[in-house]
Amino acid sequence: GSYIYRSLVTPRAFVFLVCVVAAALFLGNPCLHPLGVSEAFRAKYVWANCGMCGLLGAITVMGAKGVSTALGQLAGGDVHMFTSSEAWLTYLLVASAVVSIVGQIHFLNKAMMSFGASEVVPVYFVLFTLSTVCAGMVLYMEVDFGAAWRGVVFVMSIAVTFVGVYLIQDKRGLEFEARRHVELHEEEDERNRDVEERLDAEHPPLSAASHLSSGVGGSGAGAEEGGVTRHVSALQPPSPSLLQHEQERGRRA
Repeated sequence: GSYIYRSLVTPRAFVFLVCVVAAALFLGNPCLHPLGVSEAFRAKYVWANCGMCGLLGAITVMGAKGVSTALGQLAGGDVHMFTSSEAWLTYLLVASAVVSIVGQIHFLNKAMMSFGASEVVPVYFVLFTLSTVCAGMVLYMEVDFGAAWRGVVFVMSIAVTFVGVYLIQDKRGLEFEARRHVELHEEEDERNRDVEERLDAEHPPLSAASHLSSGVGGSGAGAEEGGVTRHVSALQPPSPSLLQHEQERGRRA
């Protein structure tokens, strides 16, 4: 119990946990902050959701180590980690382990919804293993290479693994871009068809027959109107000035 307490309640562990939580908030972006990773980004790159699983896996390792030690001591009759002044750390580790496991399941399911198992599994395995190994190295000092060349080989193996994961993800990114390009074109065509249908519904085109009937009807109506006007003019009585002029001509004659 004292070993767990001394390993976790240190400046080294505090800095490591702050970095892990900050990275998890950046990738998870629960508040949808514009500076965080968006849902579209996580749907495009498989390492985003798998990276969240790896970070939460580091917290799970931290909690599981403490919980397993506490349960082992409890099985042997030692309740020191549940009743002493250090018991708060035990319950905090239990809560952190449970929450981190649930979070891993959540983000792993989101990764599986956007990508295939052949892409998610290797990326998740690499990031989870790397995170848990780093957590064990930093928090509990569990890894001792013994020689410098072993440390170099370890780093090189991680680099080679990441190159393979990058190649897998790069192919996926190209496929995503091509599919998204096709979807955008289809959406644009659909919008253009909707606009054309709306315009046709609001302004229906006139047929040639309707134009012809309109022209014939208009000319006939005009001719009929002119004839009626002339007929009415003929039936009207002469004006007084015209009668006076006729009377003057009769007297002179």
